[in-house]
Amino acid sequence: MLENSSEWLNLAKIFATLVLSISASFLFFYLALGARKLFQIISDFSGIFHKIDEVLELLKEKLDNTSSYLWIISESVKKLVDFFKEKDGSDKIEKKEEQ
Repeated sequence: MLENSSEWLNLAKIFATLVLSISASFLFFYLALGARKLFQIISDFSGIFHKIDEVLELLKEKLDNTSSYLWIISESVKKLVDFFKEKDGSDKIEKKEEQ
């Protein structure tokens, strides 16, 4: 069957080529799986960033719409503070008069 060294050498070359091609196949397979997982992760992050962008846009709209009411709210708060100051002051005056 295998009588001289050249036949053994050819057999070794065939075996080495077979092992190399199987190893390369597994390498490319796992590289493709890694690339697929990386693409999925990037896609997930893209979705998350898109949702964050939507929330920020909604927040910006809400702030733009409420800024027109900000003056009215601040004036109301000032009047409430003045009211409570006057009420607190009048209570002190009444207590002094009672003593």
